[in-house]
Amino acid sequence: MNMFSLKNKTVILTGSTGYLGKYFARALADFGARVLLLGRNQEKLDSLLGELQKEYPESQCAVYCFDQYDHEEARRQYERMIAEEKKIDILINNAFDFSKNTGFNDPSGRWENVTYEKAVTMFDSAFYWAFQAIQIIGPVMKQQGSGSIINIGTFHADHPPMKGIYEGTTIFNPIIYGPQKAALKLLTKRMAVELAPEVRVNMISPGPVPNTAGKSANAITKDDPVLSRLSKRILFDRMGHPTDLTGAVIYFASDASSWTTGVNFVIDGGYDVA
Repeated sequence: MNMFSLKNKTVILTGSTGYLGKYFARALADFGARVLLLGRNQEKLDSLLGELQKEYPESQCAVYCFDQYDHEEARRQYERMIAEEKKIDILINNAFDFSKNTGFNDPSGRWENVTYEKAVTMFDSAFYWAFQAIQIIGPVMKQQGSGSIINIGTFHADHPPMKGIYEGTTIFNPIIYGPQKAALKLLTKRMAVELAPEVRVNMISPGPVPNTAGKSANAITKDDPVLSRLSKRILFDRMGHPTDLTGAVIYFASDASSWTTGVNFVIDGGYDVA
């Protein structure tokens, strides 16, 4: 028996069309899961669905398109999934709004400029989206007697950016991002207590995994000096890639982690110990 197999398991994956999400979706499908692809752009969702159906015809993925800023619609969609699916085995809270809305690489995200409205938007994206999903899906998992919830965090929940890391560039990390993800880290531990013993709740916190392939507000070019400065503190002398995270996703999603809960798994190439 393959303890890492996800065959006959259904996964809710938020932020499925994002930089990390697309790799997570493929890894989950590759291990046999039925993946419910969540996002707010129908065209991107349909494109990803088509690719997965071609590459993994047995995975039987499905699409749910909605904007998580609309909390009532999000609730309706989660309840629809519960009604339509035989069972929800895994919930991966990966979605985050990397845009000017949350102050990414925009003056509105600097500590001296953050408004109450901007802080609330960051709270929504970095914390509440995950909490709402857990609030709705968690009790269903507990009632059915099993389930795994995986929150996606960041090493910035433990480490503020290095002093001078962004000097001379237009790139920077919004002041509210790390603190809100730190709150999600504590929520992970709290929900592990609340949902035990039936449901496992864990967190994966990536280190520097730069988006050098996209066009979103958090994208960065491969020759940006920020990356060379970061690499000097990484023991493996390279930036992370989404595929460096997929093994942990499969571990927490599968029965291999059947005795693991309340854990924040930092994957940072040795950034912390350096």
